[in-house]
Amino acid sequence: MFITWRIDGCELLSILEFGVLSRGIATGVCAGMSYLLLFTLTKSYLTVEMILSIEYTMFLFGCIGIFGLIYFYNYLPETESKTLLEIEEFFASNLKGLK
Repeated sequence: MFITWRIDGCELLSILEFGVLSRGIATGVCAGMSYLLLFTLTKSYLTVEMILSIEYTMFLFGCIGIFGLIYFYNYLPETESKTLLEIEEFFASNLKGLK
């Protein structure tokens, strides 16, 4: 359930982030990276558990989740009651500032 929600949630966020011209390719790349990350985490879980024990493994994955939560809270803009054009202009203006 968590993995399914996480992937769908990331795809929904990436749909809102990218402009109309690059939305298809960019969303596909983000979804592919998400699946690759989930595959890596799933395959490395048993190895990490053997090295750290189950308590520290849960602590490690919990810390990673909390770090992700803090990152999204600080860097993901609020999009409620904004049009797609306003969101697109926000990201376009922020990209110009990075160049």
